[in-house]
Amino acid sequence: MIITYPNRRRFAALTCTSLLALTACAPAMTLAPSAATDVDWPHYGGDAGGQRFSSAAQITPENVRGLQVAWTYSTGEMKRHPDAVEHSAFENTPILAGGRLFVCSQFNAVSAVDPVTGKQLWQYDPKVDPNVEYPNDYTCRAVTYWQDPVAPARSPCAERVYVPTADRRLIALDAVSGALCKAFGTAGVVDVGAGLKLE
Repeated sequence: MIITYPNRRRFAALTCTSLLALTACAPAMTLAPSAATDVDWPHYGGDAGGQRFSSAAQITPENVRGLQVAWTYSTGEMKRHPDAVEHSAFENTPILAGGRLFVCSQFNAVSAVDPVTGKQLWQYDPKVDPNVEYPNDYTCRAVTYWQDPVAPARSPCAERVYVPTADRRLIALDAVSGALCKAFGTAGVVDVGAGLKLE
């Protein structure tokens, strides 16, 4: 199949959406309890060293043929930004941490999803201006998860998700609620591009 440029971005977005759905697949057969231990994927590359290796043993060469799609999830960007989607690329690697699956859209909206049901827990839209031409296409590779080792459990922003935006902001969100972490930067946002002019 030959993919022309106008369709290439859409093809990539659909392919990545399909890959996201595969992260939510479940075996059709019953697995032994000893093989069902959950393993987080809290970093873009799996661990802080970017090894891209998982010790999860629930899916094996023997049972992979029995996988079925458990759920799918849409970020909603095709509806929110229909005119700008051709200048975007869905290149996200979802991360799994704290019992939640985190994904960022090409327009830097962050979603927390229940990894078992696929239900959206919350979504934060930084409202990147789609009418501004940025040096690169709209994209988001992943968010960053961080847990404060000294914060009381379940206190606001004890677990955080950080996301950079196309318009050069760094945003800190509470991983549980999606609310801005007001103690970070200016009310949860650091304008990394302050004083810089996009050309």
